[in-house]
Amino acid sequence: MPPGRFQIVTGLYADTLPTVEIPRIALLHIDCDFYEPHKLTLQKFYPAVSPGGFVVLNDYGIYKGARAATDEYFEVNGLDIEPVAIDPTASFFQKPGGGYSGLPVAGHYSGYSGAVA
Repeated sequence: MPPGRFQIVTGLYADTLPTVEIPRIALLHIDCDFYEPHKLTLQKFYPAVSPGGFVVLNDYGIYKGARAATDEYFEVNGLDIEPVAIDPTASFFQKPGGGYSGLPVAGHYSGYSGAVA
């Protein structure tokens, strides 16, 4: 990636997320495992995801904290979103709204009962 197109910020989520400026996001990949950092990440970054953009929840199917934080965020914000399983651990969803929202999904993990057919 070209210099200036990324920033590495070290530290705890609660300490560093408030200091980060967020541009528009097309793809948000969340991989924090536990409830509190997952919740903070959604609160900070999801509003910047463009309508039609994608969110990958790396731990939605395996860590209760990641699932609880996601489900709670949807409920508190009135979002009617059902993540789609990629495999037994990860899921994804497309942010509702304009853009490319509603396009069929190409590729999925067919060996998992929650996967798209």
